[in-house]
Amino acid sequence: PIMFHDILINPNFIFNSFPKSKVIFIERHPVDLIFEWKQKKYYGQFYTNPRNCTLAFNYRNKTNYPFWCKGHEDEFDKLKNAYEKTIFLIEKLYIIQKKNYLKYKNKFYKKLLLVKFESLVENTDIEIYKISKFLGLGKSKFTKKEIQNQRGNRPSTDNERQIRRKKIINSISNKYKLKLIELEKIYLE
Repeated sequence: PIMFHDILINPNFIFNSFPKSKVIFIERHPVDLIFEWKQKKYYGQFYTNPRNCTLAFNYRNKTNYPFWCKGHEDEFDKLKNAYEKTIFLIEKLYIIQKKNYLKYKNKFYKKLLLVKFESLVENTDIEIYKISKFLGLGKSKFTKKEIQNQRGNRPSTDNERQIRRKKIINSISNKYKLKLIELEKIYLE
């Protein structure tokens, strides 16, 4: 087993390099991603931090940008709002991955599994069953204990998400409200 962040940017790489591999694409609700990326300041100088391992590039000696923003640097530089910068970054990354998932899910249906993060933490037992079946594995004697240790089967986070969404919506322009709505629609596909 190996874990990658954002592997569906180029799924052919993994499937061609490791033909027997299986990919579990864990998808998170865009509102939660935006809220948490903003808190972690992934919209700013994060990509210049030497401890960060995201491939980044320097543009006009201003700042470092994550690789998925190549060609969109000037547009990003014009943004002043932290939430809008975060939405911009997530939109560029998330749409590529979701499109690739939708494109390859039928071709690689035995090798590609989509798991919604919210369902994984709220309906852990059900999702662990699906993952186990996908991987051809059974539960171990430690599974139940580990689910408890990881706080699995949590209560719904829908109310918290609505509070976060309202805070984001109240902080962004109409253009970025539409982008957020589009990200939410894509998430539901």
